[in-house]
Amino acid sequence: MIDIKRTGQRTRENLEALKRLMTHDIIGSINDNVAAGNMTLVEGALILDIDIWEQKMKKTEQQLEALRA
Repeated sequence: MIDIKRTGQRTRENLEALKRLMTHDIIGSINDNVAAGNMTLVEGALILDIDIWEQKMKKTEQQLEALRA
C-alpha cells in the first residue's frame, strides 16, 4: 500500500491505491458481511459514513495542529 502522507504526493499510483483500499478492503468487507447476514445494508452504509467522517476529523485535527506549530 502506498503511504500518501509519507510521500506527500497525490500521484496516480497513490490515488489508485486509495481507490483499491476503498473498493476492496472497506466496501468489500461490508458487502461480505451483508451477504453473510452479519449486518444489514443500512448498517454497512452507516459504518462507511462513520469511517469517512472519522477520516475528515483526523485531517481537520492535523491541520489544526499544523497551525498551532
